[in-house]
Amino acid sequence: MRKLALDLYQSMQKELKLLQMHDLVSEKSVECCYQLSSKYLFQLRQMVSNYQFKSEEEEIDFFKNIHPLFTSEIEYCKLLFHAVLFTPPDEEEGRKFWQREYLRLERFLENQSDFAAYMLSGNTCHDKEFFLRKNLRTKNESDPEVELPETDGSTNCDALIAEFLALQKYTRYAQMQLDKNSLNNEKP
Repeated sequence: MRKLALDLYQSMQKELKLLQMHDLVSEKSVECCYQLSSKYLFQLRQMVSNYQFKSEEEEIDFFKNIHPLFTSEIEYCKLLFHAVLFTPPDEEEGRKFWQREYLRLERFLENQSDFAAYMLSGNTCHDKEFFLRKNLRTKNESDPEVELPETDGSTNCDALIAEFLALQKYTRYAQMQLDKNSLNNEKP
């Protein structure tokens, strides 16, 4: 399963690079990337739905290391779409916008400090709770009356890893926008 999933991921990355060759971020380009990423995630989930993991370790590896690669692309597209829609046209306001966007990863790490520390430490003692589908919480802990959708396509924490990966990529993009803004200000 691992090799098939990683091959699928490589195919997705090749297609995304082709879409992003012109380095133009627009509603249309982000939408195309979102649709492509969604298509590949659907294929991955179909593979998983027909697959019986050979061990808990294999399932943990999949939902900790592979599944988030796919879902993070979708999250990244959502972040880009937000930027396309809400970046102010005014140069000074645009700079402030990108400064705020640049700090999203930092805010995520502050809000998810325990999980981030767990993942960055390389610890594995909670992996079964975090990355096995059988342990998926179907009740929203902050509001027990709200039922979360049941799915065999995710676990308790793979979405957090995907968000972290997407924010890392988005932070690099925000830095490029800030750098570009600085270069524009330096021109005579």
